[in-house]
Amino acid sequence: MLVAPQLSRLDQAIQYVQEYTGFISPGVCVIFLLGFFWKRSTSAAAVAVALLTIPLSAGFKFMTPDMPFMDRMGWVTLILTALMVVLSLLTKRDGDEAKALVWAKSDFTPCGGFIVVSILVMGIIAALYALLWQPFRTPLTHHEND
Repeated sequence: MLVAPQLSRLDQAIQYVQEYTGFISPGVCVIFLLGFFWKRSTSAAAVAVALLTIPLSAGFKFMTPDMPFMDRMGWVTLILTALMVVLSLLTKRDGDEAKALVWAKSDFTPCGGFIVVSILVMGIIAALYALLWQPFRTPLTHHEND
């Protein structure tokens, strides 16, 4: 009952969900990507990003109310990325190296069966496109007298 009046101001209800999910997703994205792919990232920087993502998003929303939410999410993501990089470089790692994932080239080498099945699936998709694609198909027209 509390949320329903807020939905009347929006064109679509899904817009409401997307906008307020956008308050959280930039921080989650930054923490996940940098934490997963950058070995130098620290847990202290991740906590700072997690704590700042909602206030920073809310600040952008209220300081720039005409900015589209996707643009706001982009700016918040860039700011949080810079913040996590700077904080990670300024903070000391406390034995986090033991927790880091180590990637080997063999982790990304597919086996022969996977390659065969992948080629088969791509062939089936290409065949379906070839059979069903009609680029210059004229739409059905209705006559006024029918």
